[in-house]
Amino acid sequence: MKPSENEMIQRLKEVKPPAYPDFEAMWQRIEQAGVEGAIGSKGAALTEGSQLNGAGLQQGKSSAAASGHESVRVLRKPRSLKRGLFIAAAVALVAATPVFAYQMDWIQLLNGRSGIQSALAQGMGQNIEKSAVQDDATFTIHTAVVDDNRTVLLYSLVPPDGEDGYLSFTNMHLTDSNGKTIDGNYSMRGWDEASQSYRGYFETEWTPEQLVDKVDFTASEASFISNASLPIELDLASDGIQVFNLDKDGMGKLEVQLFKQNGDEVLLSSALSFTDKTVSGYAYPELTVKSGDTPIKTSRSGTFGKPGPNGEYTMQQYFKQSELKSGNITYSLSYAREENRIEGEWNLPLQLDKQAMLAGTIKRDVHLPIDLPQGSFNIDQVVITPTQIRLATSHEQKYMQYSFKNYELDVGGTILEGHFWGSDDPYTNSIRFERPQGLTVTEQTPITLIQSYEVTEHTDKDAVIHLSSITEEKQHMTTEVGGYEVKWTYYRKGADVFVQNESDDKTFGGVNQTYRLEGKKSFPSEILTANFSGDGINSSTEVFRNYDGDNLDLHMYYYTTDAPDKELRTSILPQ
Repeated sequence: MKPSENEMIQRLKEVKPPAYPDFEAMWQRIEQAGVEGAIGSKGAALTEGSQLNGAGLQQGKSSAAASGHESVRVLRKPRSLKRGLFIAAAVALVAATPVFAYQMDWIQLLNGRSGIQSALAQGMGQNIEKSAVQDDATFTIHTAVVDDNRTVLLYSLVPPDGEDGYLSFTNMHLTDSNGKTIDGNYSMRGWDEASQSYRGYFETEWTPEQLVDKVDFTASEASFISNASLPIELDLASDGIQVFNLDKDGMGKLEVQLFKQNGDEVLLSSALSFTDKTVSGYAYPELTVKSGDTPIKTSRSGTFGKPGPNGEYTMQQYFKQSELKSGNITYSLSYAREENRIEGEWNLPLQLDKQAMLAGTIKRDVHLPIDLPQGSFNIDQVVITPTQIRLATSHEQKYMQYSFKNYELDVGGTILEGHFWGSDDPYTNSIRFERPQGLTVTEQTPITLIQSYEVTEHTDKDAVIHLSSITEEKQHMTTEVGGYEVKWTYYRKGADVFVQNESDDKTFGGVNQTYRLEGKKSFPSEILTANFSGDGINSSTEVFRNYDGDNLDLHMYYYTTDAPDKELRTSILPQ
């Protein structure tokens, strides 16, 4: 599988944007790092010697652990990450607490959360207004929105010295009455001048089992960070590894290598080491390219944060080569620099109440089998609340990837865009849809699930791609994989062997990863490209580190085929 994000949080739209890093883009990269750090590209193992298992994320409309479908997608906080920074763009919101609707600019907070906006507009938010103080900084939870699908808390932080860059927390979570830690997403916006505070929200799919429940909320270590950049003298004509010794702000060595892709595209593959490991938690580095004062946009999605062979922070970014040759081009490494920090924790005991949501809640056990040639699953339950419609699903295969990548829900003629949410349970998932304001749902409302863009996995254990007479000169060959012609390019750079593969047939989804054998032991390649399931791109670049042989036999874990026009409709309610 080709997991993780597209550039879906790159569009922060404000009248007067603060001069901070593109934290909106950074959050998707942080989330991506958590997933990529576990499984690599297209479900691939990260390094030679290990083939990891697990569920990943897909690009596009059905990203795992994603919800909210307007212009921003929030992702669940991976366990491997300590930072919880996320930016949301502006949408209309009527706050549940009139005083703070006037004092605080909540309207710029909940883009992608139309269900929460709707609940607040209807007065369904629970008034909390509880505060805790740490080092003269006041953290306040103002409002809670709690139903049978999720729990959302709106909060603010008033630091002692006013605005000080952008704000991030090391951790934010709930603890239930049994002492169990409940993780979630935590988003943070910039400084709100009117209320003289930072504001954000915490969201978790956890919800109280009873109508009223007591929990403890904890926010840890506030970091105040600002934008910084270092110029990089990158040589576009070189295809070797270019090394830049930064030695600044806790960053050590930056290595960049260019790879020519299909057509006019070039991949900038980078690896950054840190002299101060704590910096890696909030730096969120990326290469930026400008033509004069105008930033050059990436040509497609990249990946950020996958650990390199020696623990480096790696980045894969794609650009149009013609744009990089347009003249007056400059390169730099942009990153976040910590300016100040508040140690310690803010702890708040809360009593959460979801009684106000009961009137708009419908729960039905449906037990609908979705029978497919590959990736069959069951829809077990439908939970309709004032904020969201959730389909609870289950499957027999551990961490199974669902075949269809896009999800929509037809609710009485209104089409909602949904997102696939992963679960801690390897045999269950959910598909979630924001419920917009004004959408009426009753027991008789017809509800149909629409799945589209099917991706099918195929294995061919007997297939062997033989690379012979490997030299520094690029060599090309064509083989047949599953009846599709696949072109291979391979060459040596120093101690490493690079392998590229692609097909002109767009039905061919791509090879997820290759490996070599020594006896019965397999050595996976290192994936250099950023590929996503259902993205329509089937080219890939891999490297076998420290391989000194003249010949190399490659085996494939699997390959995929794409059916972007395929659609499956399933009637869910009424039954």
